[in-house]
Amino acid sequence: MMDTEAFREFKTGLTFLRDNYAVKALPHMRRAVDLDKNNPYYMSYLGVVLARSEGKWGEAERLCDSASNEAESGTAVLNLAEVYATAGRRDDAVDALQTGLKYARRDIRLTMR
Repeated sequence: MMDTEAFREFKTGLTFLRDNYAVKALPHMRRAVDLDKNNPYYMSYLGVVLARSEGKWGEAERLCDSASNEAESGTAVLNLAEVYATAGRRDDAVDALQTGLKYARRDIRLTMR
């Protein structure tokens, strides 16, 4: 069963993130993860927010990598690639996308980057 408070926090954080307000997204993403610790999507987006807002590359990479292994989804892989790209690690971003294709072949977003 989905935690509705966690989902509301996630949606609010995602809105801020998409509007390029990563700093404002951070408390909402943290709260979503605190409320639903086993949700790989929340962890993955928290990683992106940490990378964009605070430059916490190691923690962001750990969160996104863990989420991509758990979820085996295109979204989690795209978020990991975004963390790498934000950190200036283009080759790692490309590698993440290529690896992601093994698990989410039908996710067209992995080939569009």
